Amino acid sequence: MKLYKKIFIALFAIIICTALILLESGIISNKPALKPATVKIEVTDGLTRQPVSGAKVVIPETGKTYTTKSDGLTDEIQVPILKDSRFEKTLPQDWGCFTVLVYKEPYIDYALFYTQAKPGETRLPIKIYMFVDDNPEGNRPFSVVEGPTNDWVVQMLKKYEPKG
Repeated sequence: MKLYKKIFIALFAIIICTALILLESGIISNKPALKPATVKIEVTDGLTRQPVSGAKVVIPETGKTYTTKSDGLTDEIQVPILKDSRFEKTLPQDWGCFTVLVYKEPYIDYALFYTQAKPGETRLPIKIYMFVDDNPEGNRPFSVVEGPTNDWVVQMLKKYEPKG
């Protein structure tokens, strides 16, 4: 066999093995990518209900920071749809989750976990209410978890309700 054929076969084998290792490790996926969702974040003062401009909004899943304008809104943000595989065997979800972190002096840092969006969805602005940090000890985080939709919770409760 000619040398170039041996090199080609060896390279092909290396590529296949590398792809299999990456698939198995989860670094790459053989599942089709879900279409991202579009969101805006609206930051409001929790007491005065006035828009908070200049707030820094971080979406860790995008690796980017966004800034609110004078109306308290960010520009539109494309967020990846990351599915929570914990529920695949119990009751699959048709949405994915992302995280919203908000920073603005003199307010308490804010974290919203499990923020939901469906593939391709344009979600109404997600309203964040921030409160001035009046603690002389320093900033303490304010964290919130967004629960699943009411319909999904009802389906879950019905599916697993004990009979009898």
